[in-house]
Amino acid sequence: MNRLIDREISLADEGKQGRIILKMNALQDPTMIDRLYEASEHGVQIDLIVRGICCLIPGQSYSRNIRVTRIVDSFLEHARIWYFGNDGTPKVFMGSPDWMRRNLYRRIEAITPVLAPDLRDNLIEMLDIQLADNQKACW
Repeated sequence: MNRLIDREISLADEGKQGRIILKMNALQDPTMIDRLYEASEHGVQIDLIVRGICCLIPGQSYSRNIRVTRIVDSFLEHARIWYFGNDGTPKVFMGSPDWMRRNLYRRIEAITPVLAPDLRDNLIEMLDIQLADNQKACW
C-alpha cells in the first residue's frame, strides 16, 4: 500500500492527477492515516468510504484533499475496495482487511488485485455511485 500511495504522491508532484479511493469498514491505523495525510499535503485527491470507525480527521490543513463519506443502509456491507488512479491506468484491489493495527500487523489478511478489466470497471462504477449518494451518505 505504501508504494501505491507513493506513486500517487509522485504523480501529484509532477502536476498530474493523484487519486485514491478507499472503501472499508474501519480506518484506525495511525501509520496509514499519516500516509494519507502526507498524500493530501502533496495534492492527491482522496475519497474514503468508511462505514464504521474512522480516526482520520478531514477538513484540516493537512487533510484538505480528503473527503470521508459514511453510508449506512438496511444492509450491512463489508466490501473493502482500494482504488489508485495510477495516471489513468487504475489499480484496484479488494480483500479482507480494514486499515486497523490488529488487521495490518497481527493477523493474516488477504488482498488481491482486480485484473479483469470488466470486473475492475464494475467496482470503479460502484465506488462512483456510492460517492455520488445523496440519500444514505453523510460526510
